[in-house]
Amino acid sequence: LWRYTEAPSNLYSDDQIELAENWKDELDAISQSLKQTLNVEPEESEFCSMFAAFLYSAHIHNAPLLIAGPSGHDIANALAVSLYADGAGQLILGNELNLDDVNGIENCDEHIFSVQNMFSKGWADTMPQTFAKLKKHVIWTHPYVEDMVIEPKGLYNYMLPVLSECFVGGISALEPWPGKRSDNFQAYTSKKKQSLRIAAFKRLGLSKMLLSKLELILSDAKAILDNPSKEKDMEFIFGLLPICVLTGKVNILKDVLESEESLSRSVKAKAERYIEEE
Repeated sequence: LWRYTEAPSNLYSDDQIELAENWKDELDAISQSLKQTLNVEPEESEFCSMFAAFLYSAHIHNAPLLIAGPSGHDIANALAVSLYADGAGQLILGNELNLDDVNGIENCDEHIFSVQNMFSKGWADTMPQTFAKLKKHVIWTHPYVEDMVIEPKGLYNYMLPVLSECFVGGISALEPWPGKRSDNFQAYTSKKKQSLRIAAFKRLGLSKMLLSKLELILSDAKAILDNPSKEKDMEFIFGLLPICVLTGKVNILKDVLESEESLSRSVKAKAERYIEEE
């Protein structure tokens, strides 16, 4: 059977919780939580900042994500603790499909929950579409990147993929950075959606639905990070890289690495390991 585990409440005392006065405080809390939870090395801090901006944008828009690779639930939990000082719920799919349980999840207190054991006997192709309608932020998880290549490409119309291998430095026992909004909190104002700058997106044959969602989330993620020199890096590591790897189009990655001079060396190095594995 399916099993949903609610996150423990009241994990942190008022003395432990940082009150966010504005969205930049929330972004900093997410970044700090990711560094601690994912054991991010100091030299990888720029990736942590980009990841925090992308997660924050996805959460603002309630866009479901797929964390392919290690520490999927840890990432969901770090995001939840940073913003709400409460953990993420956890749904483990069993051998029997029961979409009626979705209504029960909606009534739980968590703002964010992760889903584990995708593609079990209880899996159904209608699930991503059903879960995408929830008011809670859904983060799907699957521990093995290589498994995803055989899954239908339409899956990514309902969840934006992220390769957690690019960010996880190791297993950490450190707790996330708990935060909550102050009474006079100043929220982020979403910016106008911008077209993606890397031309190779046109070669992926993405659906209008997926392309529009990528443009929306990445437009705000880039604005949140506020570092123009990293805009193509973000498009690459949160758009091209995961989609190419998970759909078996690594040849496009090779062409982009050769043609896009504005990509940083560190981002190119992340991609090269996937090309070498082919």
